[in-house]
Amino acid sequence: MNKITAYIVIVLHVLLFHFGQNAYSASSALTEPPADMSGINEMHKVLLKKNSKIRFGTHADPKVITLGPKKGGKPGFKPYKGKHSLDIDMPLDTPILAPIDMTFIGFKNNSAKKKKKMKPFDDLEMCFESNTKDWPGMIVCVYHLRTSPLMKGHLVNDECSRIENYDNKKIANGGGRTFFLIKDVIWGETHKSSRDPKSCQAELGKQIKRGEVIAFSGQVGKHEFSSIKIKVKSDKQNPLTLKNKAQGDPYLHWVQPAKFFYWKCFTPQTYNPSQREESHNPNLRKSSHPPEDNFHKKEPWNITPQITDKKEPHDQFVKARDSTHKMNVEGKGYADFYEKKH
Repeated sequence: MNKITAYIVIVLHVLLFHFGQNAYSASSALTEPPADMSGINEMHKVLLKKNSKIRFGTHADPKVITLGPKKGGKPGFKPYKGKHSLDIDMPLDTPILAPIDMTFIGFKNNSAKKKKKMKPFDDLEMCFESNTKDWPGMIVCVYHLRTSPLMKGHLVNDECSRIENYDNKKIANGGGRTFFLIKDVIWGETHKSSRDPKSCQAELGKQIKRGEVIAFSGQVGKHEFSSIKIKVKSDKQNPLTLKNKAQGDPYLHWVQPAKFFYWKCFTPQTYNPSQREESHNPNLRKSSHPPEDNFHKKEPWNITPQITDKKEPHDQFVKARDSTHKMNVEGKGYADFYEKKH
């Protein structure tokens, strides 16, 4: 098990879209760009480098994007049909922090020991709904996760551990609300899982503050990464939902994360140790560098996780996961969304 000794946070910042007459408008209450544009999109060169430890991967399929720019841009890998997320390559067990205040509303656990030749196959998905009045109803889901401090039974209780062989038609555990490409899912009502979701001990309904650890990134075979998918409210209905007469909110749209938002990356130095709850988590450390140092360096490798131990026992990792506390961010604007102007 990899031990991560530094954190990276990728945060999305947005400002109201200005499209043509036929364009959809998002229901954001924000109508101005960030007051401070320093650091906005400055890390894109790093995120697009082939040798960066944390970098953009495959974007969503343009054909399923119904709000905002359809193409994700570089690196330009061809997405599979119906892909509605952005992959971000990162070392295994990289902590993923909440980009905004939000509520944990659902999960889908279908992690397996293998899928054909791929071992393991991490397929834990977690979905959250925005708590901010600036972005009412916005949905943020992350998947291909290793595990989460919000699910204490995951990879611990037998009923919430890995299944032997991956089967997308028979979901192992599902609770609350999650979101497929077309349909919204209410587990226990519209869909049923094959195992008891209570065994995962998911803290559904818990309100998460921006900057709190929500999960740890996973892997599919040798590919270490996680994916993010975001649904944004609009005053126009989603044609995919209408066409298929699907279950769900017709005003929610999948967006292209890399292009729909301004991005800002925060380094480990952004966190204020005096405001952080201390824990016994070996993944945490303090830094001696000031917060602003890394935003303008040509190769800011110290923002990336450093792998120190690849043989950490699973029970030790679970203890570290379960002792992870919230982390506050120094200064304002950590996770404010501003819709990107085009």
